[in-house]
Amino acid sequence: MFLLQQFDLKEQMIKLKITVQPKKIKYLEFKQTLDTIKNDLQKYCMHLTVIEKGNTFSLVADLNSDEQLSEIIKSKEIGILSGSIKMLSKKSETTINGSSIKNVTNDLKKLRLNYLKNNK
Repeated sequence: MFLLQQFDLKEQMIKLKITVQPKKIKYLEFKQTLDTIKNDLQKYCMHLTVIEKGNTFSLVADLNSDEQLSEIIKSKEIGILSGSIKMLSKKSETTINGSSIKNVTNDLKKLRLNYLKNNK
């Protein structure tokens, strides 16, 4: 029965994934920004993973509710990340799975502003 409960929890988990390819000359600056905010982002999630592969970063946040998703999207850290992506990246993609908010976008700032507007 315990294994079934763990499986059910995983089925309900919300995953926020932000993949960013910084501009070549802005790579170090983006990495420093991410290093600065990742510990503060951790407090909004059950688990946070930052993967650096080649010239691409993937930030994966495992959340257990729409409320946690709301908190992380509203956070100043996501605001900082959004600005960094806009200024320092060549391309990015944000994906939300397992929530009533199903979204894939290349504009985290727009997603965040729309979310804040619709969830005051």
